[in-house]
Amino acid sequence: RAIEIGEKTLGPNHPNVAASLSNLAGLLENQGKYDEATPLYERSLNISERTLGPNHPDVAISLNNLAGLLKEQKKYKEARPLLQRALSILVAKLPPQHPHIKIVRMSLNDIDSQIRKSRNEKNGKKKRK
Repeated sequence: RAIEIGEKTLGPNHPNVAASLSNLAGLLENQGKYDEATPLYERSLNISERTLGPNHPDVAISLNNLAGLLKEQKKYKEARPLLQRALSILVAKLPPQHPHIKIVRMSLNDIDSQIRKSRNEKNGKKKRK
């Protein structure tokens, strides 16, 4: 309902609508409703890119949120480029010690670790055959 009100009063492409969509997506993600959360995160990202520009720190946060959802679903290879883009934006726009940069770097390191683990497990299975 809040999103509907925001769309009517601010317009469907307002950054506040994007924030509301992202908040609702996060709630759905926490409930395990990934299929419902995905289009909301994607729409939030799209609005942020169009209204704030593709290199705005809020776009990086949207990328990180969507990547987090993909990570929850073990879609590491899909999440990785989103995190890489988010990190590039944040490094260019924020001071080096900013907490958002640290958070995205930790997420990227975790994804890389999961990808390596998955690759090692596959290689181990091939060797056993």
